[in-house]
Amino acid sequence: ATAMNTVAKAQLRMEKISQGLKTANDALSIFRDLKSPRGMVKSLEIIVQAHTYQDSPAAGLAAANKELAAVKSSGNKRGEVDILEMIAQAHASLNQPYSALKAAGQAMEIFAG
Repeated sequence: ATAMNTVAKAQLRMEKISQGLKTANDALSIFRDLKSPRGMVKSLEIIVQAHTYQDSPAAGLAAANKELAAVKSSGNKRGEVDILEMIAQAHASLNQPYSALKAAGQAMEIFAG
């Protein structure tokens, strides 16, 4: 699945966005089955980036929100913070500053705690 993420990144660089998105989603599914929060976060970063390239940050936001609970329940604080950062950036892209600040604030609380 790690190799799939590498392929997905290459596909994005080659502007094969739909293919990269599919590859990253396939990798995410594998990491989810393996209960690997770190792998899930890496795949999710590519998915959110691909949706941004497709001018659909709302789809990236939905994907990040969907995986947040699983990573949070795993106890992986770094992964949780990374996903909250993705959520904040997606909200900012959607001109939702208050929601962006809320997600960023949640990430800061985790670091402070």
